[in-house]
Amino acid sequence: MMTETQVRELIARSRWKFAKTMPQMPHFYTLRKDAERDEEFLGFAQFIRDYGYDASFGKTKYRYADFDGWQYWTMGYVLDATILINRAETGREDAPLVLNPLMMKPKKWPQTWCPVTKRLVSRQQELDLD
Repeated sequence: MMTETQVRELIARSRWKFAKTMPQMPHFYTLRKDAERDEEFLGFAQFIRDYGYDASFGKTKYRYADFDGWQYWTMGYVLDATILINRAETGREDAPLVLNPLMMKPKKWPQTWCPVTKRLVSRQQELDLD
């Protein structure tokens, strides 16, 4: 489990790209394939799930965690299919980081992350790579 300090250090080291396909909803993202260490990327995603708060965006509920005026979230898929972490400026005070008593139920995805190819592959294909 990552600590808040470790998450902040990872945020500072991560490469954040502007989501140019959605300029009407300005936000940035960092990709799992660009992470220095896969376990840190997953630790950050899990931290959001453990200490974040639930809020809706349109008809979809996401779990968010705030750090220094930025809101962070994943797309809510199972960890082995999580390939990006998003962030957007909030313009408000950060929500407190407290352990969320509600376990997040991640969405299933037919693919899984392959550390060899650094991309999503079918779950069967991953078994074939072993």
